Amino acid sequence: MALVSLIQFTCKQPINEKDKNTRSLRNIKIDFLSKNDNLTPEGETFLLKMFDQLHESGYKLSYSELKSFILNLSPTEQWLIKIPYTLPHFQEKASDIDTLFHVLLSNVPFFCRETDSEGICGWIPSFTLMNHILLKISTKPIRMMPIFGSIGYETLQRLHEQGIHPISFYGRDVQSNSVIADSYICGCFLMLIHDIGHAFWGTMLSPDERKIIFKHFIPTLQTLSSLAEEHNDQTFKTSIQIAINDANDFDLTNIKYFLKRNERLYRYLSRTLGVDDQTLFPMCRADFANLGYTFE
Repeated sequence: MALVSLIQFTCKQPINEKDKNTRSLRNIKIDFLSKNDNLTPEGETFLLKMFDQLHESGYKLSYSELKSFILNLSPTEQWLIKIPYTLPHFQEKASDIDTLFHVLLSNVPFFCRETDSEGICGWIPSFTLMNHILLKISTKPIRMMPIFGSIGYETLQRLHEQGIHPISFYGRDVQSNSVIADSYICGCFLMLIHDIGHAFWGTMLSPDERKIIFKHFIPTLQTLSSLAEEHNDQTFKTSIQIAINDANDFDLTNIKYFLKRNERLYRYLSRTLGVDDQTLFPMCRADFANLGYTFE
C-alpha cells in the first residue's frame, strides 16, 4: 500500500503516461504506531481517534485489546501512511482527490483525520490492522482480495455474493488500471482505499442481510428487468439495472444515515430504488417478514 502512495503522490515510482493527470505531489510520511513496546504519541492519538470513531459507528471494541494487538504487530504492520490534504470546502474548485479523501475519512472509522503543524492529513493503517477490525465487527466480514486491472458489474456481483470485495492495486504494465471511483478522477491510491471503504461498508451488513440482497432482492429486480425487456420498455429496464448495481455496491455513505442497526437493511435497499430522491415504487414498502427478517 505504501508503494501505491508513492506512485500517486511522489515521483519516486513510475506511472503510466495516461494516468499522469491523477498524480498529485504531496509530502507524504510514515508515522509509527509504537516504539520500544510503547505507543508513540502518533500511535496513541490514532488509536484513540479510531476507537472513538468505531464507538460512534456502533462498534464497542476493547481499547486494551486493540492496543495489545497493535503492540504485537511487526514493524511494517505498524506503519501509518500520512497523506496531507485540503478540505474541499476551503478550495475554490475542490479536487476530486481531496473530495473523495474527505468522504472516506468521514465514513470509514479506521481512517483517521489529524491536524499537525503542517496542516490537515489523513492516516491510513496497515491491511493487517484493518482486517483485524473487520473480524471484530462481524463473524463473517467482507474479505479483501487484491487485484490488478478493472472488473465489470457481473464479476463484482459474483464476488460480493461470496463475501469478497476486490482491492485495486496499480501496475505500470497493466492497461486497465482503475483510477476513477464513483465518477471521481481520484488516482491509484485513493482508488485502493476507496475499495477498502466498500469492504468496510459491506461488513456493516450482516451475512443474513447480504443473503437477502443477493438471493431475494436482486433476483426480484432481475425478474422485473426481464418483464421490461418483454415489453420493450428500455427506460424502465435501465432504471432497474441502476437499482441492481446500487444494491450490489455496498455503499453505506453517509454512514450516519445507517447507524441504526435495526433499520440498516431497510434504508440500504430503499435507497437503491431511488432516482433523484424519487422512488421507483412510491406506493410500495419493503417487507422482509416472509424471509424471516423483521425490524424492531
